[in-house]
Amino acid sequence: MQIDTQNVDHLGLVAGMCEEIGLVDLIDQAVGNQAKNKHLTYGQAVKCMI
Repeated sequence: MQIDTQNVDHLGLVAGMCEEIGLVDLIDQAVGNQAKNKHLTYGQAVKCMI
C-alpha cells in the first residue's frame, strides 16, 4: 500500500473565509455576467488565484 500526502498549508482557511464572506458572489454581482464560452465565473477565477 502506498500513501501519498499533499501539503495544503493555509488553503483550507482561505477557501473557508472566501465562502464565509461570499467573495465569489460579491465579485460576480459587481462584474456581471461572464462570456458564454467560459467554464468559470469571474468570482470563481479570483478565488482560484487567491
